[in-house]
Amino acid sequence: MKSYENPNNLSFNPGFKNFLARVKSITGGTLEPEESFYFDIVDQTVQKKIIYGSDYGGNYGINNVNVVLKGDAKIVPDGKVYRLSANEVYVNGEIPEPLKAPRAVIHYGKGRRGGINNANIDTEPAGSKRRALPLNSFQDAKNALNIIRTRRKQKTGNQDVPPR
Repeated sequence: MKSYENPNNLSFNPGFKNFLARVKSITGGTLEPEESFYFDIVDQTVQKKIIYGSDYGGNYGINNVNVVLKGDAKIVPDGKVYRLSANEVYVNGEIPEPLKAPRAVIHYGKGRRGGINNANIDTEPAGSKRRALPLNSFQDAKNALNIIRTRRKQKTGNQDVPPR
């Protein structure tokens, strides 16, 4: 499934900033291959920006669409006009119910994002197939660190590998 919208919509969000701080504390500021983490986005304003566009709340346009169609889209004649139809139709401002919170995902890639080396950041729907570890809290960070240490030990023949 494709990413929703540009993750720059998150740059002002305090929860996202805390997420990046947790990623830095675990990784030392550099992601290794196969390392990826996610943060559930629960702020409804941010969710609407992800769904309708980065200019949500302003004038309609390419970055603030009037409607989102989900499923098989069709153009249906209705008198002298045509209407768009789909399995699910959401008018600007509506949040699909029940919506599982979309995720901000940071994963290994080329570049530096959010102050982290070897990182790409995307927003994805909940339930994405990416093997990312949750980092919604510092308890999640402790759990993720233990999982990463275990994976590193397995790759190095069970030698104890110090954290970065």
